[in-house]
Order: sequence, then structure tokens, then C-alpha cells
Amino acid sequence: MSQVGVITIGQAPRDDMTRAFAPHFDGTGVAVVQRGALDGFTAAEITTRFAPREGSATYVSKLLTGESVEIAKTAILGRMQAHVDELAATCDAIVIVCTGDFPMLASDTPLYFPDRLLVDAVRERNRSAATTAAAAAADADAGGAPATLGLIVPLPGQEAVMAEKWQSLGVPLAFASASPYLDSDIEGAALKLAAEGARTIVLDCIGYTRAHAARALRALVAGPDPQATIEVLVPQDLVPETVAASLGLTPRDSTGLGARQAGSAALSDTERTDARLTDKE
Repeated sequence: MSQVGVITIGQAPRDDMTRAFAPHFDGTGVAVVQRGALDGFTAAEITTRFAPREGSATYVSKLLTGESVEIAKTAILGRMQAHVDELAATCDAIVIVCTGDFPMLASDTPLYFPDRLLVDAVRERNRSAATTAAAAAADADAGGAPATLGLIVPLPGQEAVMAEKWQSLGVPLAFASASPYLDSDIEGAALKLAAEGARTIVLDCIGYTRAHAARALRALVAGPDPQATIEVLVPQDLVPETVAASLGLTPRDSTGLGARQAGSAALSDTERTDARLTDKE
């Protein structure tokens, strides 16, 4: 049986990753195997060995207990590469399920990085929706502002690091923070970004689920500008679908990839179900 490896910066297996990959891989004959950079470590060991440190980007992930943990990127790189090397022997592809950048990870087996997939997806949408420089200039001439990309990130201090990967798009960026692993104000973050002109909102962490996207959309639909068309991209939708499509398992829906619109009517039954799953993440 063919296999796809999924590596998280926290501990595996993750129930949310299982749910995210299942619709695209179940029944295909391709098994999904998970590994985590913090596998085998206790919470006390993680605090000692992987805690945030000066000179390193800080990421947030999830333990098997369901608790969230902040970790230093530089502290997990060796563990991540070791898992890549292990899975390369048995897997047809490997997915790094973190939206941070990991260009230092290498393998002869194809590697998929969510940060690149997200940027490519937004770039594609900018083209197809004609949010080009000419369109932005026309808006500005009409007294409006250029379209802004809204980014919801887990921690307030992550803005600078996250901005680096988005700057190639050449569009104004707006940030709001709300952790996917704690009881946080996803709704308020989405409304803040919409008020700052965002017409695309990316939930920029692999921990955000379709339930979080549904919460953001409900707030936007009930907000001060309910008719605005605002796309909400969630990597747990986009990444498995894109990887499966690239492996020839499912057709790629270039207009989907996790997008939702605030201007649409009611939430679907699936989205309502996802919203009830939020407390279980």
C-alpha cells in the first residue's frame, strides 16, 4: 500500500489532521502516517528542551493531551529532518503540516509545505478575481483602498515572521491574533480584518479547522457589511486537497480549496457540524 507522511511540529497522531486528510485519502489505497517533532517527550521535557528562545521564531502546536505549547523553531529542526528521513523510505510524499517556513528540510521524496501552498492559492485567487494592480488603482481613484490580505495568526508576536512569506504578493497586509488551540476570539479577529479592508482572510496556522472558518464567516455575515464578498482560507481544507490532487487521487477544484464567502446565505450542514467540533480540537 502506498503511504503519505504527515509531520507536525507538535505530537502525533492529531485527530484534526486525521479528519482533514480522510475525505481526500480514505478509499484511495494511500495510507496517511503521522509523526510529530515532540513525540515521546513529556510536557516537562518539552518546556526544558524546546521552549521559545531568543533568535528563533516561536511556533505554537498541540500535544496529545490537547494542550497547546509554544516552541522554538530552531529547537525542532533536527527532529523534523529525522522524521523526513524516516518516512522517505516508505512514503510517496511527505507533508509538513505547519504554515511556518521550513526550506532547510530536504529529501528526494516530494515534500509539501503549507506556507507555499497558501501563498500560491492566494496568488491564484488574486489573478482569477482580477485583484491586480490596475484594479487596485481603479479602486484608489474611486476613493477606496487597495485590497488587503487579512491574516489571523496564533500569537501577537508572529506578525513579522509571517509577513516575510506573504510580501511577494505585493499587497497590503493586516494581522489579527487568535489561537486555534485555546478559547480565543476568532470572530473578533475576522471582523477586525474586514474593517481594515481585507477581502481575503487566511487562517495562517495548520491548527485552524473548518469549524474556525465557519465561526469567522458567521461573524462576517452578521457584521456591519454582510454583503461583502470575503474569502476565508483554512489550510486544513487546502493542504490535503491540494496534495491529493497532485498525487492524482482527487480532481483539484481551483475555485474551492477551502474558500468560503461571507456574502453567501446560510452555513451548510457540514459547516454547522464542524462548528460543534471546535471544543474537541
